[in-house]
Amino acid sequence: MTGSSDGIKDVNRWLEILHARIEKYDLPSDRISLATAYNQMGICLFNKDNTKEAAKCFQQSLDAYRTAPDRPNFSGTFPALSLSLIHCMEGRAEEAEEVVKPMIEEHVRILGPNDTSSAE
Repeated sequence: MTGSSDGIKDVNRWLEILHARIEKYDLPSDRISLATAYNQMGICLFNKDNTKEAAKCFQQSLDAYRTAPDRPNFSGTFPALSLSLIHCMEGRAEEAEEVVKPMIEEHVRILGPNDTSSAE
């Protein structure tokens, strides 16, 4: 993902390594990295105009973040926004809202409804 390729091969290798590490060690940090890797794969696929597979990866990223122990606040924001954008592009506004609404609720719950101190 250095700009020398579309990143898909690199992220596939990263996913292989993370799955092997999770199977062997089951470390919470690897589960967070797995969620990040799926988000990155979604970006790579979206950039290659493969929105169907990109959407699947963004959903896998969200699922991985949701099940990761001790996940950071707002960790699912980027895949949620990306997935909701795909739904909007495909004319499925209700599905887009379903994806992004929990992220907005998390932000309001943690930062308050009038937060201006964060770009999260």
